[in-house]
Amino acid sequence: MGKNFLIYLIFLFVIIFTNACSSKMYSELINEDRLYEKSLLYTKKGEIVSSLETKAVIVATYLNPLDKKYESDDKNYFIVALYAEKDFGKDKVGLESKDCLVYLKRGIKPLDVKRLKKEDSLLKYIPVHNGWFKYYLLTFPSDKGKELHLVFESKRFGKTVLTFSK
Repeated sequence: MGKNFLIYLIFLFVIIFTNACSSKMYSELINEDRLYEKSLLYTKKGEIVSSLETKAVIVATYLNPLDKKYESDDKNYFIVALYAEKDFGKDKVGLESKDCLVYLKRGIKPLDVKRLKKEDSLLKYIPVHNGWFKYYLLTFPSDKGKELHLVFESKRFGKTVLTFSK
């Protein structure tokens, strides 16, 4: 056997050894988050822009397909993260402002709007977390159809529509 064959054999052994170890090492480093992946499928983002400035950002996650607790034929649940500039409303910002409206496309208003604290366990379902956002749990009556159109509107700056598949 030649010297080149021995070098080739060592080189082949090193490649096989590092490849076998690396797949195990990488699988330990990569932690799959199934909930995060699934929630991304049911999350949409919209913006309201006026005079080339972002006035509001809304990120909504449709909860019904994510958790059996919210699986319902007569209600639709959303977690909404909202950033709205202070000039949206003089006294209050977010959904507390009289200038902000949120509804389903056919004018269906929410049955309940609950402000969530930043440490609320429900926030595990929304893949976007930011210190600037205010978080809400919105409950709407059932809407017949294959899609839900969540509308966020500012009386001063316009609106954005987020479309979800049921």
